[in-house]
Amino acid sequence: EISSCIDSRDQRVFARAALRYAGRLREQGWLDEALLNPAVVAALEGAPAERIPQSVVLAGFDRLTPSQELLLERLTAAGADVSVQAAERPRSIRTLACPDAAAECRAAGAWARDRLLADPAARVGIVISGLERDPAAAGRLVREGFVPGWQTAADGTSAAVNVSLGRALETYPMIAVALLIIRWLHDPLTSRQLGVLLRCSFLGTNTADGRARLEIELRGVAARDWTPARVLKVFSREEHDPDTADFLGRVEELAALLESQPARSLPGHWAQLFERALTVMGWPGVEALDSREHQLMNRWRELLGEFAALEIVTGPLGLGAAADRLRRLARDTVFQPEDIESVLSVLGPLEAAGLHFDALWVAGLDAETWPGAGGATPLLSRDLQRRYGLPDSTPEDTLAFATSVMERLSSSANVVVGSYAVVDGDSEQGPSLLELVELTGDVAPDPGWHAETYRAPGLVRASADERVPPVEADEQIRGGSATINAQLSEPFAAFARGRLGLSSLDPFAEGLTPLLRGNLIHDALRFLYDELPSQAEIRGWAGAELDDRIARASAAAVRRHRVAAGGTLERLLDFEQARIAGLLRAVVAVDCERPAFRVESVEGASPGRIGGLELRLRHDRLDTAADGSLVILDYKTGAEKKFFEKGEPRDYQLVLYAATAQRRVSDIGLYNVDSRQVAIDGAGVVLNGDTDFDTTLAGWFETVEAAVAAFRKGDVRVNAAQAVTDARWHGLLSRFQELVRNV
Repeated sequence: EISSCIDSRDQRVFARAALRYAGRLREQGWLDEALLNPAVVAALEGAPAERIPQSVVLAGFDRLTPSQELLLERLTAAGADVSVQAAERPRSIRTLACPDAAAECRAAGAWARDRLLADPAARVGIVISGLERDPAAAGRLVREGFVPGWQTAADGTSAAVNVSLGRALETYPMIAVALLIIRWLHDPLTSRQLGVLLRCSFLGTNTADGRARLEIELRGVAARDWTPARVLKVFSREEHDPDTADFLGRVEELAALLESQPARSLPGHWAQLFERALTVMGWPGVEALDSREHQLMNRWRELLGEFAALEIVTGPLGLGAAADRLRRLARDTVFQPEDIESVLSVLGPLEAAGLHFDALWVAGLDAETWPGAGGATPLLSRDLQRRYGLPDSTPEDTLAFATSVMERLSSSANVVVGSYAVVDGDSEQGPSLLELVELTGDVAPDPGWHAETYRAPGLVRASADERVPPVEADEQIRGGSATINAQLSEPFAAFARGRLGLSSLDPFAEGLTPLLRGNLIHDALRFLYDELPSQAEIRGWAGAELDDRIARASAAAVRRHRVAAGGTLERLLDFEQARIAGLLRAVVAVDCERPAFRVESVEGASPGRIGGLELRLRHDRLDTAADGSLVILDYKTGAEKKFFEKGEPRDYQLVLYAATAQRRVSDIGLYNVDSRQVAIDGAGVVLNGDTDFDTTLAGWFETVEAAVAAFRKGDVRVNAAQAVTDARWHGLLSRFQELVRNV
């Protein structure tokens, strides 16, 4: 019968697969979910009367499948009293318009908050059509209206909202880390993935400071594929603190665990290996698990058991195939922790079946969703689906189902409010045309985001004259010249960097990043001039000696990054070493053309004091001119940097070095070292012919001293005119977005 209704190649392939699948079930004596009802029907044939239930009550069924209808028919024929739970009479749903879906969820959350504030004992629910598409996002939006500021609450108020539809198990951070460790057993990790392991709280000891420092070090190493063995080659346990050494010791155990594994084995063996690997890495950490994490842990153990049971159908697998199979199971497993603290439930239309509320908000009552498009399967012919009355086989069935669900929702609470989004993405949409949807013509008030609606106490504005406590006499200031330089344009950034010790992280990137290439050039220049030569000595480097010095300096700069580099990265480092050698040769040529000097210091510390503030500075290079004055140079390795901007220094870093120097400074300059140009751009007696450079510097010193004075007093003003990207690294602390919105 099925073969006579086949209309396409896909349907033919599906029919063959279904027949093979059914045959396998018969051979093994197995039942799947689809065969459960027919099996019960078969068991009813000839069953004694005492085994037939006297009554069967249906509750929460919006639609019956053909096999369910067959079961109910047989139960009725066998003498059972089959009935449907009595439902209240459907009522109209007062429906409000919302600007978009996000505003709709926030408005629903605010409405629920108002209902519960009026009656804390009320049973309040929110039903959202299409919740299964992204339940986590919907939950966040509802919380934003229900508990404004829930993101920063420390009392667990985010748990007040429970979303009925869970997420794929692999999306929970604790499980994602476990799967990442298991992946590491057969595939190398990227630098970004290894960074996740280093900064997560689910591994090893209860402190992560050392691992965080190791991740910062990792960001400065050329990106590569990291196997456990390669990590151990690049990072030595003896060179790090106990916390980092603990992590590296666990990586060493993990590498040893892989040495004696078979090429193929049954899932049960691999499940034991996975569990052992997680134990070796200290997963899930030493901190006590909360209720949700305990539930996650239990579900993970169940999943490992389910994976081990696959050996009856899969046979032996390779390690990579076994890990992939476990990952697919975690992806297909939907998990929602039980949350006994929640006071508001967010459900899908089908999850609300059989529940009753005092007040219910039904979101998503637009014409595209109610009634939605039918979900008939394309793998069976429409004739066959209509013949057996499969769901959505006809438009009439789809309409009847949508109407049935709407009637159930409208009668499941004493107060029912509906809503729809006027705009979905780039398209406009109207309300549902189902009879129960009653348009009010009103617009639901959108509470907006907490940051836009509720002004934080003590909000600092660009025009405010508020201060944090002044700098203490023995307070350690971080960031050096970058801190004072930031004070000139963005005082809050100076406070965050210098007094809170914050800094932005270098991004992970494939290959050799611009930052890494710049650091390599700095290192090479340090190696080239580490003997502190005079200009005469530099001019004496010629022929083979110059070639040898440049070759040794460029090789020393990249040596560390060659450890366990691998093929592609090794080749990139070859190219970079050759490029660095050419730049060093160009630097030597520029230095040979300058007035006489001697290199006094390279990459050295220059502690200084200005305006009563002790600063720890670090310079790139100091030269001593023929008259004994100081020349301060700072290497710039990207695009060409100009010292001046509109007649003033673009960056006061070198001015600060000059202000803390113990002798006269004759020149300060930016030494651009790049494939496009190698040249010095700066100010002074030589660099721009300023014969009265002492007076010029004195004026700049006043600017720097004023910045230091403001910093010491606790100036934390926020520059609201800066770009959002510039403020991003400290935006959460400065509330920059609130400032630019003038909240």
